[in-house]
Amino acid sequence: MHSAKKHAFYSTFKLIGLLLLFACSQKPTYKMVYNAPIYSNKPGKTSFGYSKKKKVVQPTIIEEPSLESYDYITHNDSFHFQKTYKIGVILPFAFDSLYRDSSAIAYSPIPKGIYPALDFYEGLRIALDSLHNTGMRLDVHIVDYSKGRKSFKTIANKAHLEEMDLLMGTLSSNDAAEVAAYALEKRIPFLSPLANSFLPTHNPYYITLNPSIVEIQQKTIHHFKTDGSEKPTRFILINSNKSEKRIFDKYYSAINKSAKTSAAYEEFNWSNTTKTDTFFQLLDSNYRYVILLASTDPNFASQFLKAMKPVNDSIKLSYLGLPSWKDIESIATLAGKKSDIYIPNTYSVDKNSNSYKNFSRRFYEKFRIAPSELAIRGYSNTLLAAHALNNKGTGFYLFKDEVYKTMYLQPIRIIPSKNKSLYPHHSVVDYYYNPHLSLIKYNCTGKLRINLD
Repeated sequence: MHSAKKHAFYSTFKLIGLLLLFACSQKPTYKMVYNAPIYSNKPGKTSFGYSKKKKVVQPTIIEEPSLESYDYITHNDSFHFQKTYKIGVILPFAFDSLYRDSSAIAYSPIPKGIYPALDFYEGLRIALDSLHNTGMRLDVHIVDYSKGRKSFKTIANKAHLEEMDLLMGTLSSNDAAEVAAYALEKRIPFLSPLANSFLPTHNPYYITLNPSIVEIQQKTIHHFKTDGSEKPTRFILINSNKSEKRIFDKYYSAINKSAKTSAAYEEFNWSNTTKTDTFFQLLDSNYRYVILLASTDPNFASQFLKAMKPVNDSIKLSYLGLPSWKDIESIATLAGKKSDIYIPNTYSVDKNSNSYKNFSRRFYEKFRIAPSELAIRGYSNTLLAAHALNNKGTGFYLFKDEVYKTMYLQPIRIIPSKNKSLYPHHSVVDYYYNPHLSLIKYNCTGKLRINLD
């Protein structure tokens, strides 16, 4: 393992301990430094700024959105401001994998599964450093959780998460589902940073900064149905023992959602021993084909695309992937000489912006490595959460996106509330999400962004 990453891990491990100690001691006071988060979930915009006037400090104003007028929100908690905000950050560190019989495993390699949580946390640390000068008081609790190790309720009770004003994190659908159920029970907003296949029902406390994988499927399928292709579109669903059933089933649902625009589809069973000649038998020159692989595993997707390389060099096909596919190295070369690969994109980073350069420099100074995407998300999501709480209180997600401009949130499926005692709203939503999405098209000539909004 790279020595810099190893150094960063042990430094971070100590920082987590210090942060937990902070949570149990006198609550620290931070002073807001108004750094612009360096990515935007809305295509076409790569940064945004904000400010809030404080008597104790005059921050540098980057951009101040108008928040003077807003619709009255009939939620009892919508203007619930706190002197100190408690934030529970839930990440799958799996620290128990570093121990055997209650003893640390000396000089053992760090489990690869820790890296995503570590990256997100490192970005969060830079954000907390940016918040150290604010008049806003933060009490941050880091919780190690991944489904299958211990029940979330057991961990939540031990960490006293029922006292939190905001829950943030999780990096998988299974983890998100468990935390969302707890958030609904305790009526605590839960901010999820990544797209996932989890779709809650009647849970207005679940807020995701991306569309879910299911909605990504629906939007992208609709794009290929209506993009003006000269030939009618046919979808080929690739089925294998590594296909994910929920994603596979939702592809079927998205293809057949509208009778007027429904497109034909076929199913192709694929394995490592499949010969490409059998794939050719499905193809008809009268149609444009879109290939769907129901897997979020970039390694499996890479194996499939490599196996299809001879086809991609001779026939024009369109492959529709999932957000995790962007981790595939040299993906444009796998498209071959004639085919295209489309990957949904839920956020943008302008690496030429001053905001990114400032963050990247500070990140390298602290951890001696370049920031990953998850580090960027950890940084921006933390600043975003702090800004939301500071400006709107614990009910920040209830404000319409044209007023609260930094999150672009909108509700899914508003329905009348039948149980006013359980849901403190006049209406109930399945969840709140950021709907903005684009496609990145890769081929031998480079890449192109296609906005779907």
